[in-house]
Amino acid sequence: MIVKSLPIMHCENCTEYLIDDAVLYRVDEILARVDSGAELEIISHAA
Repeated sequence: MIVKSLPIMHCENCTEYLIDDAVLYRVDEILARVDSGAELEIISHAA
């Protein structure tokens, strides 16, 4: 699965990327709805 337009934060002091807990919760909801029989599914993250 590809999630487009996922809001992320980038640490200015290192190369780490962070995802807010609320965004991760939304991604979990999206993953629960994914068609497991699909070879590829592209979903746009909507805030």
